[in-house]
Amino acid sequence: MRVLLLGGLALLTACSKPSSKPSGGDLTEAFLVSPDESLRVTFARSADGRVSYRLGANPGEGADSAATYILPSTLGFELEGLGRVDSAFEMLDVVKSAGNESYSLPWGEVANVNADYGAIQLSLKHATTGVSVTVEARLFDDGLGLRYTFYKAPNREALGSDTIRILEELTGFRVSGDPLVNWGPGDWNSYENRLEFTPLSKIDAKKYDDRPQLISRVVPNNAIMTPASMRLADGTHLSIHEADLVDYPEMTLEVMPVGEGLRSTLAGSQNRAAKAVRALPFSTPWRTIAVEKRAIDLLNNHLVLNLNPPNQLGEVEWFEPTTYAGVWWEMFLGKGTWDYASGQSAAGSAGQAESGVSKHAANTANVKRYIDFCAANDIGGLLVEGWNTGWEVWLDSAARLEAFDFVTPYPDYDLREVVAYGKSKGVDIVMHHETSGVPERYEQQLDTAFALMQALGLHIVKSGYVGNYPNGEWHHGQYGVRHYRKVFETAARYEVAVNPHEPIKPTGERRTFPNAISGEGARGMEYNAFGDYTQVNQPSHLPGLVYTRCLAGPFDYTPGIFNLEMDGYRGPDDEVLSTLGGQLGTYVVIYAPIQMIADIPESYLDPDGSYHPAMPYLREMATNWDETYPLAGELGEYAVVARKVRNENRYFVGGIAGDRDRPVSVKFDFLPEGVEYTIDLYADADDAHYRNNKKALSITRNTVSRGSTLDLTMKRGGGFGAVIHIAEARQD
Repeated sequence: MRVLLLGGLALLTACSKPSSKPSGGDLTEAFLVSPDESLRVTFARSADGRVSYRLGANPGEGADSAATYILPSTLGFELEGLGRVDSAFEMLDVVKSAGNESYSLPWGEVANVNADYGAIQLSLKHATTGVSVTVEARLFDDGLGLRYTFYKAPNREALGSDTIRILEELTGFRVSGDPLVNWGPGDWNSYENRLEFTPLSKIDAKKYDDRPQLISRVVPNNAIMTPASMRLADGTHLSIHEADLVDYPEMTLEVMPVGEGLRSTLAGSQNRAAKAVRALPFSTPWRTIAVEKRAIDLLNNHLVLNLNPPNQLGEVEWFEPTTYAGVWWEMFLGKGTWDYASGQSAAGSAGQAESGVSKHAANTANVKRYIDFCAANDIGGLLVEGWNTGWEVWLDSAARLEAFDFVTPYPDYDLREVVAYGKSKGVDIVMHHETSGVPERYEQQLDTAFALMQALGLHIVKSGYVGNYPNGEWHHGQYGVRHYRKVFETAARYEVAVNPHEPIKPTGERRTFPNAISGEGARGMEYNAFGDYTQVNQPSHLPGLVYTRCLAGPFDYTPGIFNLEMDGYRGPDDEVLSTLGGQLGTYVVIYAPIQMIADIPESYLDPDGSYHPAMPYLREMATNWDETYPLAGELGEYAVVARKVRNENRYFVGGIAGDRDRPVSVKFDFLPEGVEYTIDLYADADDAHYRNNKKALSITRNTVSRGSTLDLTMKRGGGFGAVIHIAEARQD
């Protein structure tokens, strides 16, 4: 059977069932091989009816054995009213098929994706309860996805209704050996924790539980977040995550006793024992295991995207990838305020150029000044935080419940005048919606808020969720997941692209809803301004992000700080633990279709008033790519990446280093044959240091072509950025 789905360009070819018995509850094993025959997943039913899977290299014809990456790992659930459903299964039927998908991305790290896969469905029935469930797996050349589907019949009699209440999911990931893991704690409420790189057996996530922050830390188990990436003893790299997370709590990975690996544990609720409540039938999210030989190749693994439904919005021509600046960092510096009242009372205080001027940053004159800066430096957008009423009480536990509306500006901010001025300069305002952690109030105003944006011709919003949800739910439980999806779907109707902060983690929904353009979901740049050396992001943080959070999807890290010591605004101990070269390299390594030029305009000027010599690099910075070329890197240590600009013969290369100096040799084999290019390189100077000489930058121009090699050293906390043009096309 062949079915061609023209809209998604998906070709599905059904293959014959395995030769083992087709029915009767006594099937014991089935396997599937990836299209290139490099991977094999095997499902087995034990004598007591436990169904497990294992994943490894395919032994190939005539081979007795091959490397196993995931040892036999049990599948199952714990259901309210029925107990554990992880044994006494009958395997009723097995169906294999094969598929191929080719699809384009309206924006992304690549323009086109091709994905071949094999598929298998196991129909299971639980002998004790009568629960029927299908386990579905898709095996690609670079990883595995598997999920469960529960059905109405014959479950109704066993469950007593058409609703299933899941206490826990028991999917195992019994990884081979004691791998080195790049991880962050499995916090049900915040991803803004430190990242670590330790053996699996040494993980202690509970130490992050209940730490005082604007959002409570909730780490009830010794569990880690996903994506979690690891290096096995044989050098193979795995990354475990999930795909197509819809109306279901997020999955974290509980660290089991030594030898048992990891097991899924779902984010819960304070209101009920059941972590997931769903009407039948329904399918869980996909559990994904990416497999790569090199750590850096995880950046080009499209497994999570492949397991999401096709694009529902089309080309979204109304959204254009861009760089943007922000009326934002000055509040962290203490130069300005978010709220109007304290800005008025602080008039004439330190940090203002003119006595008596309000420190409220989102005032019309100040925002126009930022617009002029954007227009002069080819920056397409400007985020304005603190523009709308409510900021005076946004962290007050009671008043914040009704703090914000999303259409009413403060009296010193003329929204329509600012938008018109920006458009006259080719700069679009990026709207800001801070919910203060009150999703219900935001949902009440979604249509009104997005209708205003549509009327003003604005297409990007940054939303925020600082604060605990007031109704007994956690950010990452089913309630939160449902809310974030509702925002994406509602925004799409108004041609609005969403960049949520304090979000649920990305799981590939940007393929289905390409208005889900970016997000936070980790410790971003702002932590460097919190005034405590123990809290700022250490040099290892950025490389850690590359192999964890960044594998989930675009990340709004907000790089580009030039005043790395925050001179003139913060104390002598406040600093960003980075070099200027590291800031520039971050733009290429950490992907997002919108990238912030995060510092205040003054920081990009030299003492003589001219722009810093690195500004040409930022003016040229692209955020949309035809191809991505992962060049070199190791988990938690460093990364070097090249990217080709979408629809242009222009390239960027960038690198970032962690806790030590890192010599690298960049090979330009990604360039086409027979073409000479010039490369403008912005790299750590020989004497650069992430604490003592942050701004030491070497700027050079050379000629490169395919086969060329560039040897350089990225300093601790440093890096480099480079832009590459066809030599004959350069105009400067």
